[in-house]
Amino acid sequence: EITWVTGVQTCALPIFETVSVNSPIYIVWLETELKKLGVVFERRQVGSLSDAFASFGGVSAVVNATGLG
Repeated sequence: EITWVTGVQTCALPIFETVSVNSPIYIVWLETELKKLGVVFERRQVGSLSDAFASFGGVSAVVNATGLG
C-alpha cells in the first residue's frame, strides 16, 4: 500500500535496526579482552578446519582470526 504524507511518497516497508562493526578495531579489542581472561593465542598454518581441531587436540573451539595479521 502506498500512502502520501505531507507530499512525500511512503510505503509500508518494515523498519529495522542493525549494527555495523569495524572489523580490524573489533578483532584487536576482542584479542585484548580474551587475553585478560587467560585465553592463549597460537599461530599455526593448517590446511583445513579439521586439521586445525586435530593439531590442537581436545579443544572444543577454533577461531579463525586471520584479521590479526
